[in-house]
Amino acid sequence: MEPYPGWREEWEEEERRLAYVTARIREAVLRLEEEAGQRREDVDALLASLWEDVSLGIDESTDVLESFADILQQSAVVAELEKRVHLSGEEAKSLLRLLSSPYFGRVDFREEGSAEAERYYIGRRSFYDAETDAYLVLDWRAPVAGLFYEGVLGPAAYETPAGEIRGELTKKRQFDIRGGRLRAMFDVSGAAVTDDILREVLGRGARPEMGAIVETIQAEQNSVIRDDRHDLVVVQGVAGSGKTSVALQRLAYLLYRHRERARANQMLVLSPNPLFREYISSVLPELGEENVLQRTFFEYVVRRIGADVEVEPPEALYEFLLETDPSDPRHGVRREALRWKGSPVFVRVLDRFARIVARIAPPFRPIRVRDFLLFSPEELAALYLGRDGEPARTASDPSPRARLYALTEGARRKLERKLAKLRTSPELEDALHHLSRTRLQRAYLKARRRGDPTTLETRMQEILKDDLLDEIRREVESVLERRSFLDWAALYRLLYAADDIWRAATAGLEDAFPPSAQAAVREATLRALDRGRMTFEDAVPYVYLRELVGDFPRESGVHFVVVDEAQDYTPLDFAWLSRLFPRANFTLLGDLAQEISGLPSLLDEEGFAFLAAQRTGFRALCLRRSYRSTREIARLAQDVLAEPLSLVPFARSGEIPRLHLFERREDLAEGIAAAVQRALRRGYGLVAVLCRSQWECDEAEAFLKGKFPYQRVRHDTPSLRERVVLMPSYLAKGIEFDVVFLYDVSRERYREDRDRRLLYTLLMRAKHDVELFALGTPSPLLAAALARGHVRVVSRGE
Repeated sequence: MEPYPGWREEWEEEERRLAYVTARIREAVLRLEEEAGQRREDVDALLASLWEDVSLGIDESTDVLESFADILQQSAVVAELEKRVHLSGEEAKSLLRLLSSPYFGRVDFREEGSAEAERYYIGRRSFYDAETDAYLVLDWRAPVAGLFYEGVLGPAAYETPAGEIRGELTKKRQFDIRGGRLRAMFDVSGAAVTDDILREVLGRGARPEMGAIVETIQAEQNSVIRDDRHDLVVVQGVAGSGKTSVALQRLAYLLYRHRERARANQMLVLSPNPLFREYISSVLPELGEENVLQRTFFEYVVRRIGADVEVEPPEALYEFLLETDPSDPRHGVRREALRWKGSPVFVRVLDRFARIVARIAPPFRPIRVRDFLLFSPEELAALYLGRDGEPARTASDPSPRARLYALTEGARRKLERKLAKLRTSPELEDALHHLSRTRLQRAYLKARRRGDPTTLETRMQEILKDDLLDEIRREVESVLERRSFLDWAALYRLLYAADDIWRAATAGLEDAFPPSAQAAVREATLRALDRGRMTFEDAVPYVYLRELVGDFPRESGVHFVVVDEAQDYTPLDFAWLSRLFPRANFTLLGDLAQEISGLPSLLDEEGFAFLAAQRTGFRALCLRRSYRSTREIARLAQDVLAEPLSLVPFARSGEIPRLHLFERREDLAEGIAAAVQRALRRGYGLVAVLCRSQWECDEAEAFLKGKFPYQRVRHDTPSLRERVVLMPSYLAKGIEFDVVFLYDVSRERYREDRDRRLLYTLLMRAKHDVELFALGTPSPLLAAALARGHVRVVSRGE
């Protein structure tokens, strides 16, 4: 039965149009391939001619420079032709990908003052038909395409670079086109994408890498993607709400919208780990864009710290927090340090300390090249404080940055006087006798070329002195430029070691950080620093302090920064990032319910207040609808979390999660192996056995090895290669799997309230099914779900 009169005629009309568009695309592909082939022939012919000309030029020409210039000119022509061959080939590939599904939507919009509505077909990319001088398909990022995602039939408007276009949205239609065939179409009156199409997309299997899906962008997601009015956009989204997809689609939109001034190498995605970075790496290329810069936050931190200090990696912190007994005193002190050192209050402490450093001489290292002491720590301190007879240039700006600038300028002026004095010193004469044979031979040959043999030895001495003094000058300049004359680790240690400095930096902050806790944290910090090791929670305070004091180069070329898993970033992290990327707009996306470390979060109440105070163009949004997991999985996860959470699961049903209880670990491993085999037989593409920690992965591997093929995922694993993976909780964040098996959810492993977020995070990795395995008594965190029938016990091993 037809949905409405005339529907069959419209279906046939859409089929005819689809056939026409695919035919035009095929013609365009053939034309591009012919052009590429012709240009390839031109390149080959030009190369053959070029080498022939080169041979003749070498044999016959007396003007070598002229021949060389001809070669360069013809090489440039070859390079340009090869570039065109490449572009034609890439465009042909892009259009071939479009053939299977040229578009997925249509909007009919009648602009004010027009008698008829214009039809616009929306796809992954535009397709312009030169023969008809018309866009047969519009890019999903085009201004009018926003009506497809957010428009409601009736009066409507959309924004363009020239201003707002008003009119009436008369039709909004969705298509399911696969393999070049029209399989379904739906007319929509509201803003939502049709549930039938969304359900089909969400029901697909998980992949080892994230795919690009723009057909089912929801209205609330589109609002984030197209926001180019705010320089700080913060998205709190429940697990499975599409945050990462939205972030990457936002970058693709910004590249399209600001094509003239935005470049992929000006955009940065901060990922939680290398695996996640690879997991999302194919999204932008699928959308027809170059990949943007991708780094982990820890990589940036370590690069700024350098090789002087060993820094605890994030996975070591997670292992400590997840596997250390909460009754262990070290555990409590560590959590107190984490809470304090990432907080907005500690930003104030470090800012105060930087102002104190402007009034005292920080710890300096001597500047020594070879065996020559050029500047002692005392001399550098005098230059820093303006007490060395050099004119102090810090009167208008008494900051430590200004003082360091004055120090380096004063040191440069003094350096020339020191080098002039060193030139006639016995120490330099002695150093000449210890130079390498190669260096002496080079000086000898240079001296011979310069004239009278009777003065050869004198000239050679002067050449050696010049070379050695130039080397000293370069090395001192490098030390001054890098500020490596300042002992940064000792400066950071000074904050904790000097009682008077600590009191001045923390005055009035006792409510946020009680004196008893301060003493324990100071002592633990000094112990770690004295061992030459920096804890994870000290790394960002350290680099933030260096930035405040040291005038390090900033990365002004980065204009857009996306921070994924933002719940794992602290206010201090953001304070440092803001200074590191001073010209960047930020998009932060995360889920506070997935914060599992105990660090202060940008997405908690205090963090939000901190962010709002940082930028005037601040916008915060919530994504409450979860699209990844079935209703049954989402329901269990909400029971476990036991927090007020406005999670609205999409109406997609599956099996009720099952709980398997065992008394022996060998039987538990057999149960997991059997469950994995069942999942593989059912055709699931990506299956995860998730453990609490790497330590637990080691334990699981001892029992699971040889029972089924799997990939062990560690912190440096670059990509997912196998259908089954074994990995710890903190590396699974952000990744989705068809089926999740939780290794041991017993009372011994998940008993603290703080474990609720961890268990919630693990459950919400699954798209279609979850099975839980426990050794002995199950976790009390499952009690509510068991009582409500949201998880059921299906077997009990003996």
